[in-house]
Amino acid sequence: MQLLFLLFFLPQNAIFAVGLEVWPQLETRHFLVIAEPTSQAEPVSLADWDAILGQLIEQLDAVYAPLFGGQTLASSQPPLGQKPILLLCAGKASYLQRLMEYGIANPASAIGSGGYYHPDANIIFTWRQPTDYYSRHVVLHEVAHWYCLQLLGSRYTKMPLWFCEGLADHAAFHTWDGQTLHAIQLPRVTLENHPARLDALLKRLTKNDVVEELAPGSVSECFERLRTEQDADAVYDEYALAWGLAAFLVEKFPHEMTQFFESLKQNDVSGSWQSAFEEEANQPTWSQFADWVAEHQHPWQWVWNHWEDTGPQLFGISDSTALIVQNPAYQSRCIDETVLLHCEVTTLLDRTVLGLVFRYESSECFEMLQFRKAGNGVTEWRHVRFAHNQWEMLSSWRQMRNGGDITNNPADVLEIQRTASPDGQRLQFFYNSHIVTEQADDPVADLPFGLAVQSGAAQFRVVTHPPNPVSHWSFPMP
Repeated sequence: MQLLFLLFFLPQNAIFAVGLEVWPQLETRHFLVIAEPTSQAEPVSLADWDAILGQLIEQLDAVYAPLFGGQTLASSQPPLGQKPILLLCAGKASYLQRLMEYGIANPASAIGSGGYYHPDANIIFTWRQPTDYYSRHVVLHEVAHWYCLQLLGSRYTKMPLWFCEGLADHAAFHTWDGQTLHAIQLPRVTLENHPARLDALLKRLTKNDVVEELAPGSVSECFERLRTEQDADAVYDEYALAWGLAAFLVEKFPHEMTQFFESLKQNDVSGSWQSAFEEEANQPTWSQFADWVAEHQHPWQWVWNHWEDTGPQLFGISDSTALIVQNPAYQSRCIDETVLLHCEVTTLLDRTVLGLVFRYESSECFEMLQFRKAGNGVTEWRHVRFAHNQWEMLSSWRQMRNGGDITNNPADVLEIQRTASPDGQRLQFFYNSHIVTEQADDPVADLPFGLAVQSGAAQFRVVTHPPNPVSHWSFPMP
């Protein structure tokens, strides 16, 4: 790894742009990373990109190289003049300016994008996104385009756009804990939530007469139908559908997809597909795809502000309130019938207020048990309700714990249990094995539970739901 701070030797394939000579640079094994300086805290340090990009190429080699024909890139190290440039712009305005400087004058495909790979200039353009996770996601997505083009060559240009974009998004979903990247890995929670969007989309599409056979022709018809709907969310539906189709085909039909990529050397997409799926028994169907999507839902749903799956833990941070809730499909998959939610939480900022969410009907109606460690062995508790865009305090109290000050405990254990009583089922809330309070439960409603962070940051190691359902991909969650 070589850290560069002056652009004295731009690669010959790059067009010099005014201002880049003062941008910090990093030469990795495969890339020259150039980052625009910014006054804001960086989501990923420049040095981190060496680990992220190196691990990404290794993991792409493990999953995609066998499909594409066996060639790998991890061990290669081209000279600096042949390395692609990864340009990290601080904002969208700078990103669009750089695109125009390199001759990409307002292309429709780039204006609304977070990243753009220019094969002729061998440059990947990206700009900093609203969340740390998505800033990395965009880079991984564009690097995947570069990777696929290196291994597939002209075959990549034959592929339909939805398959190219789907493979790139398939690679870009990831977890990152600051040291280890798990790419090609569906996290437990994301803001865009492709799985839920895709599940709803397929239910809508199947109400129409969709051909059961899943093939390039019927897929193209679906994308054409989405484009004619003139829905503001159509572009997000298209990306969700592309991601799901690519992931489904690569995972469920690896042998056939290997044949497909091999056949592309001599045939077009239609001919290659027929060659790969010549046996009728192996034909993928839309029903199989819908079942696969239903099995690959996020265990958690993002409600408010910033959440990220780091792999071992769920990280939440907010100046106001960050909130996630369990996916209802996972409600029945608890540790047992009694324990509904169990997590170990580490508070990262002293002012942080944590919350256990229950009676969650929607983002506009729920209740929360909040707590904050005030020091000197005192814990402050509040039971609040959010409804009609207003917070209501239902009760509050302070508890003194025996054994001195527990403020600096490395982790606290929070738990919600369901128990039977003469008056019906009750919810009991535990803090470090001690019961804090209990509330009446309505098991018929089967409402999800959740986690919240207010005015601070915290990490939750949650152990109630089963392992990530996508752990059969190459790099399972720790």
